[in-house]
Amino acid sequence: MDLVTDQFPSLALALEPPTERQRTHTLTGQHLIDGALLRRVFFVLGPTISVVTLVAFSASLLSGGWQFGDPATGTTMLAASGAAWATIVLGQMANAFAVRSPTQWPGALGWTSNPYLPWAVASGLVFLVVLLYVPWLAQLLGQAPPSAIGWAVAVAVVPAVFGMDMIYKRWRAE
Repeated sequence: MDLVTDQFPSLALALEPPTERQRTHTLTGQHLIDGALLRRVFFVLGPTISVVTLVAFSASLLSGGWQFGDPATGTTMLAASGAAWATIVLGQMANAFAVRSPTQWPGALGWTSNPYLPWAVASGLVFLVVLLYVPWLAQLLGQAPPSAIGWAVAVAVVPAVFGMDMIYKRWRAE
């Protein structure tokens, strides 16, 4: 289901107005996406989302009473799975805002400069909540709503992605 929820921000990004650099920069070679964006996504933003996802999964297991060495089963495992999935979805939504500019903080562009992006994120959030809180869908996907700790860590992925993105942008600017 990640493919479905990831598509909401991706489709909105496709409608993002082009920057001045994109309008005037001539492509060299056969590359549609420049290397700087790929490095940022695969070496900064992706690993950030992965680490926070692992923390959300582990924190959910530990808050459910799981101990190292024990098998994770039942509702504890389902809630941990839900926390991990929520983290990935929220991280991808934050990523959609972060990749809009190679140099600026996402808020500097205005949250509504692309009118489709807030709608895409809202749709993704509704879809996330439905898939976690509609019992037969959650059961079908092998997950349950995260615990409070799982949600707290999952939501923390948004400032983590923005923060790591800004660190990377500042490092690149120096």
